[in-house]
Amino acid sequence: MGARGNGGRYRRIGGFMIISEKLISKRATTILSRFPRHLDLTREDKVFAQVVNSLARELDIKTMQVGQVRKSHRLGQADEMRDLLLLAGLHDLRPIRFDIVRLRSDALNGVATILGDESAAAEDREDAVTTLRKLLGLADLGDYALDYSALVEPLRELTGYTSCLGILRYQIQQLIRIHRAGNGSVRSLLEACGAYLHLRVDAISHVGDDYWHIAHCRDLLTLPPKDAAGAAPATTDDWLALEENPFKKTTIAPEEFVHRGKRKILRNGFDPVPVAIAITGIEDRTCYPMLVDTSKGHGLYYAGMVGDGQTLEFTADGRVLLDGAATDTQAFAFSGAVFAENTGLTKASATDFAFCNEHGTTPHGQCGVFVTTEPVEEGFSADLPHMGGLSPAITLAVGATNLQFFVRIAHFGTRTTVPPADQAAIESYSAGHYNTSLFALDTTGAGALDAAALIGFAWQEREAFKVIVWLPSRFASYDLHIESAEPTLAQRLRTLLDRHRAAGISLDIQYASDLWQLPYGYITDADSPQSYKSITAGSRLWNTGSPQPTS
Repeated sequence: MGARGNGGRYRRIGGFMIISEKLISKRATTILSRFPRHLDLTREDKVFAQVVNSLARELDIKTMQVGQVRKSHRLGQADEMRDLLLLAGLHDLRPIRFDIVRLRSDALNGVATILGDESAAAEDREDAVTTLRKLLGLADLGDYALDYSALVEPLRELTGYTSCLGILRYQIQQLIRIHRAGNGSVRSLLEACGAYLHLRVDAISHVGDDYWHIAHCRDLLTLPPKDAAGAAPATTDDWLALEENPFKKTTIAPEEFVHRGKRKILRNGFDPVPVAIAITGIEDRTCYPMLVDTSKGHGLYYAGMVGDGQTLEFTADGRVLLDGAATDTQAFAFSGAVFAENTGLTKASATDFAFCNEHGTTPHGQCGVFVTTEPVEEGFSADLPHMGGLSPAITLAVGATNLQFFVRIAHFGTRTTVPPADQAAIESYSAGHYNTSLFALDTTGAGALDAAALIGFAWQEREAFKVIVWLPSRFASYDLHIESAEPTLAQRLRTLLDRHRAAGISLDIQYASDLWQLPYGYITDADSPQSYKSITAGSRLWNTGSPQPTS
């Protein structure tokens, strides 16, 4: 006999009241269906059915727990941060490898805190919005521009637990994929860099004689539209750049050069490079200095005096400066008409220039040609100063480059005796023309024995076994949210990329600047394709009054 109440069913058996469930679970029904059907054990009023149902409840819990364990072991299904980090640990991906995204989230949270503070000053809110645009690379805020407070909720969601869980899952997947594909390549470095920063690499292009590799990316930390009908805030184009064998400055300290002094520069490298030359005057001896690459027949000439302690610079990009002031109107470069002396004092070599014979060949070396000068035509006979311009620099070859230095020399008159037909000796005289010239007299006639100038050399040499990864300048904004004692974003990324670089390759991380810098900047209009050179040289003009770089 039973009674109904509280949605259950009661039965008294042997003096005991048994409370049964209203329905038997599906799992219990499945178990009972295994028994012979004539026992009719699936009836709810059967005590056997109630016992099986009670035992099955524990089995349901165990099955659910097994399902949760199975889920936590699957990268695409785990919904706990701890489970994802344990899975990452199986691949030796420690929590520090995901620290940069945490840094980005903390910076965005700081902006959300200011925008959500109703007591914050309007100026602080404007600064926070400016910071947000830098952090996320936003070209504009879209519909949010009219209501900054509407940014708070999207930023909270962007940095919330669910979002961070998805970011962590994506990063682990990408890093495992990169490791499986293989490290040590340009692609692996750029893709790993994108994974750590939470950028999606869409394509990689190779430019600049294959020294430059540009990864075109999209930032995965983005703001959603303000409403379903609106448009998401516009973002700027993102990229990562890898520069192989970057340039480093190589110098030769100033050395004393006499008139006709020679210098052989030996260098290893990948390509010929233009060299900057600094000529420092000594007393009054540095008169109309000239430096010539005797192997190529290319030289630089300055028609004027370089005073004691003054420095004349022929820059690698063709400018001519005297103590920092432009003096290109008195200088030019020339090519051709560089001939070897054959006076017994010097011996011609295979690289010297000489006149061609009647067969169009030279007895030694290269065939000489008529001289040409830049930026002024017929510079040696032109009226100076001229209109000015760039003088193409001397280029250092891979291997040996032979240079020779000259200044304008004045000689004392010489005395000769010419016997006439009747054998009577008559003395005749010739004299040099003195025009602010260097008096150089020695017994051999080879030129001055005293140093005529100090000459130093500098050029940009490609550094072997080194790469630089360039980050967009906006990522430097995250360093403002880091304590001074902590490593910067670039320093953290440098450590993380150690696992992806090839052994023996030195790696450096730098922020690129899109601001134009003299003399390497590239100014382009909005419709021009982005030049890889503007990544480091810059194409955007500085704002009026902004601090300028000092080096």
